[in-house]
Amino acid sequence: EQKNIEDVIMNINNSTDELDAGHFPASSCPFDELLIKLIHAASQLNEHTSDVLVSAEESTTELATSFKKFSTTFGNLFGVGMEIVGSIKDQEVQQNMVMSLKNVSMTSSKLLVSGKTVATDPNATNAKSQLSNDARVVKDSINDLINVCTTMKITLHEQKDIDDVIKNINNSTNELDAGHFPASSCPFDELLAKLFHSASQLKEQTSDVVVSAKDSTTELAMSSKKFSTTFGDLLIVGMEIVGSIKDQEVQKNMVMSLKSVSMTSSTLMVSGKTVASDANATNAKSQLSDDARVVKDSIDDLIKLVSSIRDKAPGQIECDEAIEKLNLNKHDIDQASLSVQDHNLPQKLENNLQGFNEQVDNAEKSLLNNIDRVRIAAKREPEELGHSIIQFSSYFDPMVKSSIGVTSNLINHKQQGCLLENAKAVVEYALLLINAAKEAGRNPKAPHTHTDVDDSADNLKERLQDLLTTIETISTEASIISGLVESINMAMDHIDENHFPSDDTDGHVDYQTRMFTSTKEISQLAQDMVNKSSDDMSQVAQSVEKISHQYKSLSDDISGAIHESTDPEIAQQLRSSFLELGQSCIELLNYGGVCQAGPCDTLAQSNPGESARQVGEKASHVLAILQASFQGTVACINAETTVSGIIEDLDTSIMFATASTLNDENEDENFSVYRECILKTSKALINEAKTLVAGATSSQEELAVAAQNAITTIVQLSDEVKGGALSLGSTNPESQKMLLNAVKDVAMALGDLINSSKAVSNNSNHEAALKRLKESTELMVTNVNSLTKTVKSVEDEHTRGTHALEAAIEAIAQEIRAFDSDEASKSKATPEDLIRVTKLMSHAATTAVGAGNSLKQDDVIIAANMGRKAISDMLTTCKGAALCAETNEIQNKVVTAGHHIAVQYHKLLQMVQHLLIKPSQEGKTSLTTISNNIAECVTILLSNAESLKDTGSGEDPVNTSIPIETAEKELHGAVESIAVAAQMLMALKPRKAPKK
Repeated sequence: EQKNIEDVIMNINNSTDELDAGHFPASSCPFDELLIKLIHAASQLNEHTSDVLVSAEESTTELATSFKKFSTTFGNLFGVGMEIVGSIKDQEVQQNMVMSLKNVSMTSSKLLVSGKTVATDPNATNAKSQLSNDARVVKDSINDLINVCTTMKITLHEQKDIDDVIKNINNSTNELDAGHFPASSCPFDELLAKLFHSASQLKEQTSDVVVSAKDSTTELAMSSKKFSTTFGDLLIVGMEIVGSIKDQEVQKNMVMSLKSVSMTSSTLMVSGKTVASDANATNAKSQLSDDARVVKDSIDDLIKLVSSIRDKAPGQIECDEAIEKLNLNKHDIDQASLSVQDHNLPQKLENNLQGFNEQVDNAEKSLLNNIDRVRIAAKREPEELGHSIIQFSSYFDPMVKSSIGVTSNLINHKQQGCLLENAKAVVEYALLLINAAKEAGRNPKAPHTHTDVDDSADNLKERLQDLLTTIETISTEASIISGLVESINMAMDHIDENHFPSDDTDGHVDYQTRMFTSTKEISQLAQDMVNKSSDDMSQVAQSVEKISHQYKSLSDDISGAIHESTDPEIAQQLRSSFLELGQSCIELLNYGGVCQAGPCDTLAQSNPGESARQVGEKASHVLAILQASFQGTVACINAETTVSGIIEDLDTSIMFATASTLNDENEDENFSVYRECILKTSKALINEAKTLVAGATSSQEELAVAAQNAITTIVQLSDEVKGGALSLGSTNPESQKMLLNAVKDVAMALGDLINSSKAVSNNSNHEAALKRLKESTELMVTNVNSLTKTVKSVEDEHTRGTHALEAAIEAIAQEIRAFDSDEASKSKATPEDLIRVTKLMSHAATTAVGAGNSLKQDDVIIAANMGRKAISDMLTTCKGAALCAETNEIQNKVVTAGHHIAVQYHKLLQMVQHLLIKPSQEGKTSLTTISNNIAECVTILLSNAESLKDTGSGEDPVNTSIPIETAEKELHGAVESIAVAAQMLMALKPRKAPKK
């Protein structure tokens, strides 16, 4: 045992000699793995050190055992330590590691010697104390070894981080050589701002690299990471700028400049690493400072190059000059606005109000003509940008000065502010266009710049139109009637010109219709003008302007009618009466201007009354010629007006029936009293319709008689049906609505037939008109037959629902055809209106699903009446709401969604009709599918209504009694109810057929 103890001490002493020999084995293990092994061995050696301390006081045998364990663990620690030393390349770090291992070896040797002494002579003076002290020193040396290794690990990792930064920077040169430069969607100025920001940061971080390299590897690693990140940002934005450049030579210079920054940055990192590894290397520190200066110089060169690219783009100087010029114009408008607010804007006397208005008008028209030139140059012809900008900006001085001149000659404070506000808006939107054109000129590969140019150009056109409208309104309200009078004079001078369209889409009857309408409108406007002159002078200007526009419209139609007329005498009569009406209109307009100029002059206000009477008289002459020469056309126009009144009256009756308040004062009335009368009158109406068709292809006289007779008959029929509906009593509202709807369909068909007959009149060879006449005739016959069926079945509880369903299906089909036609909506609707009718549409669909479930006649008639009303209202509202859409895309979506709902609902009623005839599970399944389709279509239409709300309708908000959020929630509930009803139908079994 004593010998074993001596051998352990000798082996440990020999380890010191191995370290001095300097032969360190290379290891295949990673440094982190070696470090883990070392720490594990160190932990065990710490434990065995304590074991030696304890066993030395017990016995030699125990001491020999603990010495053996200590020796084994020391060997493991020493072996791993030697491998670590062998993996270290840095001599200084390697020397530190060797010294730490020697320290562990020597302290371990002393510990074992002290342990041997205590075991041999336990009572030796200070032996135990020395043993404890030696054990503590061993543990301290082990901890020092671990600290050296940990610090070395950190240093190696930091050096690796620095090496990675150098590698990434070097790789950037390869990216630049690859030549793949993506075009950026960012504006060129934004790219420049990013590059300048990154360049500034990179210069600062270059200085940080120099300082941190002189401190430590740790500091250098941290600053290198920041440098690498900023360098990456600079490289990315630099490559995007390269991708936005068309000129290959400029592109090449930009790539070379980026390469220069890359290569000098790599050199800087290498120098920094050298200094951090050897803090005493004086030459290395000097080289590091020189490399930092070169990096900063390369960054400055890059900034200069990019700035020169920006400044040399086509049209940039001209755009900058125009922007400066327009900002001065804007300043002038602001100063004038301040003077208006203080009521001290001096009057401009170098011209009068009319003259200033004309100057503004000329400048605006010139600007409108040049906007698209700027647009095209910015997008496709950058070399023309400078010239187009110079031309474009030259019109702003006269426009702004003349606008201020107009303002200075106005008395109305509100008008002054409005005009200057519109003029300022024009200048501001022009600045947006120039800035967008400037950006497009220097960033031609970025498609978003083209969109900005288009949007700015379109917006500027709208603002110019607003200013033109304001100028025209001011001209009118300020008693400057000359422009409107000149318009009438021009219309009179051009009466002999042929305005007949080249595509021959308008026939003679179209002129007759429009002439009749325009002439009546002029007569009515003249009377309105007299009334307004005594009540509200501010409204006179509107009537004056409308008269001018109506006369211009009348001019175009009469000119075409004269050239199409086959009767020279009628043509001459039309020409003479038109010119006389024009002279009367001019007198009325002039007197209207006098009234506005002197609103307190009662004598002046009496003159328009006489002038208006003259206009009315001359208008009646034109109407008389139309009446005498085209009595068939005029009779049809009057007949259409009468039919519209009948339809409105029937709608009112249907409304009362819906509310169950359509009552007959004579409770003894019986429907049978009316049945035969209705059937007889229906038959008579068919005969009148045949006469009307014949009259359309014969003379005007016959057409007039036929139209008048048809109107007499439809009035009689309408009255009889209303009487019959009253006799049914308010307890049968659905039967009342069924009957009233049937005669309403007949009235609408008659109106369409009258219109078609009028179109064919004097144009019998027009194939399209004849085809439409045929279709209108068939529709008339279909609807009259439907009325007769309804009359016969309205009291039959077993069949009236079926007949109501048939009529509703046909009526909805007609509504869809009318909706799909090119006929424009007569009124606008709001998104809120659309949501309301969609809610009603969903309720109607739910009701139809219920009718398809029960197949009861009462349920069917309710579904039929409700459905045709809901579809009619929904389609009308869709077309009206579409007019409010700001884009064609939204408009088409609204119209398409409405069409799909109507088609699906038409299919739904057809399926209910099919189930009435032949109940089946297959039919119920189809009913479910269609109801789901309606739910989806309703949801789509709701989404489109939301789109309309987002874009705005351009009109004042509607103050509805039902908040829009509530309407939407109810609509969603209605949509869900359709889906629920559909699911219920899936579980239903077909009704057993009744036994015969």
